[in-house]
Amino acid sequence: SHIVYLSRYLDISDPLYSTSDKNIINEFIFGLKKVFPSITDEIIKNATLSRALFSQPVIKLGYGLNIPKIKTPVKGLYLASMPQIYPEDRGMNYAVRIGQKAANEILEDL
Repeated sequence: SHIVYLSRYLDISDPLYSTSDKNIINEFIFGLKKVFPSITDEIIKNATLSRALFSQPVIKLGYGLNIPKIKTPVKGLYLASMPQIYPEDRGMNYAVRIGQKAANEILEDL
């Protein structure tokens, strides 16, 4: 099994923005099948679409000095979130990286 993440960031004036989730998913699957002809409907187990009006945090000057630590002052509470990937831009690869880093810190504390 594989997880495939497809993204498309667009302006709210783009006609695709107001298209139904189902139609967008179908359009993306159609595109995948053009690139990878071996993909069939039977092998697609799930498809989810997420929308967010604002998807990028605005980072202020000096933020690098204030990045939250994974291990919080609250015993047993850990934080792994988008603000911690700085100075990188948002991306699934960075989400995975911070998740792995958090998991390692949790394992060290067990």
